[in-house]
Amino acid sequence: MPAPRGKLTDLPDLSAYVLAHAAGIAWGATVTPLIFRSLFDQGARTVMPLSIPISIAVSIVVLLIFLFLRRAMTGSGAAG
Repeated sequence: MPAPRGKLTDLPDLSAYVLAHAAGIAWGATVTPLIFRSLFDQGARTVMPLSIPISIAVSIVVLLIFLFLRRAMTGSGAAG
């Protein structure tokens, strides 16, 4: 019988959470303004309708990064 998973407050889980959100903050501070600037240069008058899908996409990517890092830091969990 495999050992039960630890709580979400384990060090690897917290580390994965912090790293994933740091990646999201870095994306929001660097890439998102470049995307908006490119849209303005192409003639977009407002980017408000596009900001919501971009924000949702970044949130999903941050979640996937967190799940990947959490699995990588804690191991696959299924041996043999």
